[in-house]
Amino acid sequence: MPAAPRSPYAAALGPEIAQLHPTLRRYFATIPPGNRGVGEGVFDVAGTPRRWLWPLLRLLQRHGVVLAGWERDVSFRIVNRTVGGRPWPCASSTCRAAPG
Repeated sequence: MPAAPRSPYAAALGPEIAQLHPTLRRYFATIPPGNRGVGEGVFDVAGTPRRWLWPLLRLLQRHGVVLAGWERDVSFRIVNRTVGGRPWPCASSTCRAAPG
């Protein structure tokens, strides 16, 4: 029988996770199958001002990993979920730069 998936935080903390307050333990636990953790906010700044990196970062931007550019007031929404028994939660995110 395969081991139950653990969150990256639980894997990093090991047995010391038991020392956390119960609320923090739940927060850092694996998201149960069928559930999602959703976070939204606004980055003051996002990306990098190093223009020479932008072409390389565009490859990663297609997968929602980074923002290729340098923007202010970038809204974001991230959805964390455990997928198909994989040992790590998978994340998908959407960032939108302010127009202009």
